[in-house]
Amino acid sequence: MEGDERSVTVQEKLEEALEHAENDRTRYLLRSALQDLLIDVNVDEESD
Repeated sequence: MEGDERSVTVQEKLEEALEHAENDRTRYLLRSALQDLLIDVNVDEESD
């Protein structure tokens, strides 16, 4: 369960950073990291 909580915290921080991103490149990188995180969380849930 600790991993799930950590993922949510990281997700929230990425979403907050995305809102305040100053340029398209930064938004792209943050969005990519957020998508990778969500994919990893989904894979972890399926393997349980």
